[in-house]
Amino acid sequence: MFRLSAIAAILAASCSFTALADQFNIKASSSIATAADTLVLLVSPDQLTANPQLEAISKQENFTAAHGKTLSWLAPSAPYSQYQRVLLLGTGDTAKLTSYQASLLGATAARTLKGSSASSIQLDASLIQAPIGQAELLAQISHGVDLASYTFSRYHSDKKPQKVLNLHLLTAEQQATEQRLAQISALSEGVALARDLTNEPGNGIY
Repeated sequence: MFRLSAIAAILAASCSFTALADQFNIKASSSIATAADTLVLLVSPDQLTANPQLEAISKQENFTAAHGKTLSWLAPSAPYSQYQRVLLLGTGDTAKLTSYQASLLGATAARTLKGSSASSIQLDASLIQAPIGQAELLAQISHGVDLASYTFSRYHSDKKPQKVLNLHLLTAEQQATEQRLAQISALSEGVALARDLTNEPGNGIY
């Protein structure tokens, strides 16, 4: 059996050794983050054809907005010229977009942005009308970001300084999104703790 004292010690230390190479500070807001240098724009295949500008660049790069596919657009033109880069993130058929698929989108975004020069990121899913609703969509994206950012580095001798990326979730449903983010954050922390316990050597927890 686990000793309660050992589990308590791991719980207390978990935040120190569940280190992220790039750590995301996630917040929901109804206002555009004017200081953001990167825009993550969720798009579906239908929206590409409805937007001549996005359709043109997508055709150049053979981007179809299939689920989980990405296209990086550097030095974008108006109306996105305030950003250094735009990351188009395909959702596939939005009518079939589930919570799990939304979390996979978050994981894709996190892996794509980790190690990049981005520091402040605006994520815009306002074009997406998914059956799960916008608050759930953004919360699951946040969950995917958290899960994909996990690394276990307690015993690493060459720990690198953490880089904090500010991720702003643009939403017209700020209160509902914040409430769902609080719930999903607790789940993410539980998953991280379970991973910590799995990665710990046996003599550290018995």
